[in-house]
Amino acid sequence: MNELLEEHGKQLLRYKGVLNIAGEDRRLVFQGVLKLYGFDWDAEWKEGELRESVMVFIADELPEERIRAGFEALSHA
Repeated sequence: MNELLEEHGKQLLRYKGVLNIAGEDRRLVFQGVLKLYGFDWDAEWKEGELRESVMVFIADELPEERIRAGFEALSHA
């Protein structure tokens, strides 16, 4: 995320998401505008609930495939 912000922070108009962190029972919620962002732990995942990370970016001219590949690599690390 830091690399994305450093390279494309001025293009990131708004972004937010909910992340599933391995070994953590709670969701990690983040949101930001340009290079300013914050995150916090949210509610626990419910029993049987699909633990899915979801991110939304509103931006100008981002290299979508490169960004998708970067986050995909993190999910398999």
